Amino acid sequence: MTDIKVYRYGHRPMRDKRVTTHVALTARAFGASGIIVDTGDEQLERSISKVVNDFGGDFSIETGVSLFKFLKNSKNMNLIHLTMYGIPIDQSMEKIDEIMSSGKNLVIFVGAEKVPGNVYAESSLNVSVTSQPISEISALAILLDRIMHGKEFSLKFPGKLRVVPMEKGKKVEFIPDRSRCLEILREKRLPPESFERAVEIESMSMKIATGIDCDINLVTACSMLLPLVENDYENIKSLNEVSKTVADSVIRIVNALSHEDRGNVPLSTEEKIVVYSALRSPGNQEEAWDHGSEFFMEFDFMDQEVYGQKPDGIGSGNGDD
Repeated sequence: MTDIKVYRYGHRPMRDKRVTTHVALTARAFGASGIIVDTGDEQLERSISKVVNDFGGDFSIETGVSLFKFLKNSKNMNLIHLTMYGIPIDQSMEKIDEIMSSGKNLVIFVGAEKVPGNVYAESSLNVSVTSQPISEISALAILLDRIMHGKEFSLKFPGKLRVVPMEKGKKVEFIPDRSRCLEILREKRLPPESFERAVEIESMSMKIATGIDCDINLVTACSMLLPLVENDYENIKSLNEVSKTVADSVIRIVNALSHEDRGNVPLSTEEKIVVYSALRSPGNQEEAWDHGSEFFMEFDFMDQEVYGQKPDGIGSGNGDD
């Protein structure tokens, strides 16, 4: 997939910090992988990095990259310049789709002040949104929406904080990280064997999750907190107070673990990884491969990638050792 970045030209830290921040947030939310800013601005970097840390994603920010340096480094990229003087976006879509299918990385140039003429000349395409004076934030959002063909609305941002959609009111949920999960296990005085099981499941799950497009934070939380509910189902009440998302996933994982035909239990990729790891953990190896073999087939190749071969004592997943 073509990598998309945004270059912000003419940023003035005192005057443009709010607008440039919103340019960066729009770029992140609509599918870009990062933003490059011409003027050095540590406060801007901290602000965007905090959003990424809290709400997730791999969005990057780099400031202090001069226009000369940027143009020099972008020779092997496609450059789309957002300007009211460019070709209307509806007339540019065929060329934009060609650029996206070229395989070369894409940079969208967003100016905050008068843009030098060489940018117009060196751009692969100069694109306008409405051919009228318009906010660069809204213009960038519309362009990225056209580039992504609406796919940005299904993007996942697995972070510590999750906005819970509500018809009225507002709610943000916290997904506990590994250190917080350990604190919860200690607070609940989990037995040593259950504590060890939590660490083992999380370790196995992480080896798989790092090779799959999934919500790493949710995998960690479910892996660590599953033994808490296995030890005492009543703990699901306190887990709900920590995170309803995690509690709901843990309930589905517990239900899957209690079913021989796990393929009929609807699970997300993250939940499947935890079930797979929980059944492979010590004391569950035979059960893991005696039942629901089809359930595990999608992860079989991961064992080869992670371990080089099946862990000791584990069969091939088809019932034959």
